Amino acid sequence: LLQTYYNIRKEKEKRTQQTPQLSIFRKSLFWDTDFNKLNWKQQYKAIIKRIFERGNEKEKKELIRFYGKKKVQEVLGQTSPDPYTLSTS
Repeated sequence: LLQTYYNIRKEKEKRTQQTPQLSIFRKSLFWDTDFNKLNWKQQYKAIIKRIFERGNEKEKKELIRFYGKKKVQEVLGQTSPDPYTLSTS
C-alpha cells in the first residue's frame, strides 16, 4: 500500500511542470542572474518577489498559475504588502 502511494507521488512529480511558460517572462526582469539557470522550485521566494516588484500582469498571472495562489500569497505576506499586491480578480 505504501509503495503504491509512493509510485503515485513519483508519477505526479514527473508530470508536474518544472518551470512556468518561460516565453511569457522578460529576461530583463532577472538582469542580475542567468535567466536560463534559475531554479524555479528552490528560488521561488526571490522569483515571486521579483515578478511582483517589476513584472506586468501577464507575468504575474503565469506565476500564480505555476506556483498557485496560496504559495504566492504566503511569500508576499512575509514582507510588507505595499509593492506586492495580489489581485483577486
